Amino acid sequence: MPIDPFTIAVVALGFVAGGLTKGVFGLGLPLIGVPIMVAVIPFQTAIAIFAVPTFTSNLQQAIGGGRLLPNLRRFWPRSEEHTFELQSH
Repeated sequence: MPIDPFTIAVVALGFVAGGLTKGVFGLGLPLIGVPIMVAVIPFQTAIAIFAVPTFTSNLQQAIGGGRLLPNLRRFWPRSEEHTFELQSH
């Protein structure tokens, strides 16, 4: 399936708009970029295209913030905290 220049331009616009939003506000890369891309490519493809850049930019923010390990310890789910027992009365 050949990809025409217009499709490439719209996908690039999705990345640029999403990247600018992420840079200014710290969030919104896929929130802004995916709807733009969906105008020319299928939704599943747009989501797949954004998977790696979203993970990479979030990891970069987490490491750059300097509190990666404390936050991982704080928010990582612990099995004993997320289980419950059914008690019979």
